[in-house]
This record gives sequence, structure tokens and C-alpha cells, in this order.
Amino acid sequence: MTTKSYAKTRFSANDTALVLIDHQSGIMQLVHDYSPAEFRNNVIGLAKLGKVFKLPTVLSTSLGQGPNGPFIPEVVSMFPEVPVIDRPGIISAWDDPKFVTAIEKTGRKNLIMAGVTIDVCLAFAAMQAVEAGYNVYGVVDASGALEVTIRENAVARMKDHGITPINWTTVAGRAAAGLEPADREGLGAGLPRPLSQLRPFDGQFRVQDRECSPEGVLAASRTVPDNRLRPHSSRSSGAFAAAR
Repeated sequence: MTTKSYAKTRFSANDTALVLIDHQSGIMQLVHDYSPAEFRNNVIGLAKLGKVFKLPTVLSTSLGQGPNGPFIPEVVSMFPEVPVIDRPGIISAWDDPKFVTAIEKTGRKNLIMAGVTIDVCLAFAAMQAVEAGYNVYGVVDASGALEVTIRENAVARMKDHGITPINWTTVAGRAAAGLEPADREGLGAGLPRPLSQLRPFDGQFRVQDRECSPEGVLAASRTVPDNRLRPHSSRSSGAFAAAR
């Protein structure tokens, strides 16, 4: 497999567009590799980065007036000037001429893409975008799946087609790095909470313990020590002990 040149494929806020596909209230019920609250937070976080960095943005739905439901309102409200392109049952967004026209109008060749289902909504359109000559970065944690194996297979397939898998937090680091120092000032206040409220590491590993209501609303959240990382006992046996 050919490795792309990182120097030639780095994106910045000045040459990239954000594309969000089918993050609709009904279809989001299919996502089970993340909790409802975590997945929604990832999608909203990615959208907010698009807003903060002023990325041209394309939003699309499939049968938004039917059982799939509308695009989640938290995202739509961030981009009041962006029309949501509703597809009449077209599975791959790239097969809709209106969607492709909207991409072309951004004038950007680097596309940060996420779809509510990673194996269909994201992968189909992303692979077609690569064929059309775009550099595509698939945001894995803002694209869901029924289970982890589906996600892993979809990521492997997209990589084979030249798509670069990233996380939504990576977008912040890469987009900010492409700005002039003066343009970065004041960005911290607008970044999503997981980025702007990170605390320095104090030597304590922690995990987030979350409780969600059936609707996916975060009901309670607390931070507890993560005791999974413990020093190995000096009485360890087997191959590990022999190697010590």
C-alpha cells in the first residue's frame, strides 16, 4: 500500500471544507459503538470546530421529512446560512448532483467528512470523493456503526481507497497549526469543551463514568480513578518474568 506524503496532504483552515452527512435523529439510533451522549458530543464538537475555523460547510440528509428525521438541531443552528441538502432516498450523498455541486462551490480540495454510519454514509461518499480528485479525511469518532467490527472494516476499506482516518480532536490541532500566530489568538474560548478545558496530567489515570437516559441525554457524569494500569508484581511468572 502506498503511503501518502504528509507534507503534501496536510490540511489547514484555509484550504479545507467540512462535510457532514445524515446525522439525523432517526438514523443516529443505529449507532452502538459509542454511547448516544458521546456520539452526539463528537458530532457537535466537530461541527463547532467548523464554525470556529470558518470552514465552508456542507450538510446533507436522506429523507429528512420521513422516518430518518431531521439533521440534529444543535448542528443546524450553528450554520443558519447553510441549506441542508435533502436527498430523496439516494444512499450515497455523492450520487446526488446537488450535493456534489455544493462541494464544488466550496472551492476546497481537502474535505473533512463524517457520516452518521461509517460504513455507508461516510465510506460511500468519501471513496467517490477520492475518485473525483479530493483529499479526504474521514472523522471516525463522528461516524458511527452498529458494532466495532463494522467500524474497523470500514476504516480498513477507506484506507485502501486513499482516505485518511482521523478523530475530531485532530481537526482542531491541524486546522490551528495552519493559521498565522495572530489568527490563533482567542480561539481557545470558542473550542468545544473537551479541548478548552483539558487539565494538565497530574499522574492519576482517570476514566469518565457516565449515565445516560434512554433518550441519550447525559444524566450524570463523574470522574473516577482508573485502576487498570497497575505495576506488575515481582512474582510474575511465565515468559514475561523470564524476560525481566
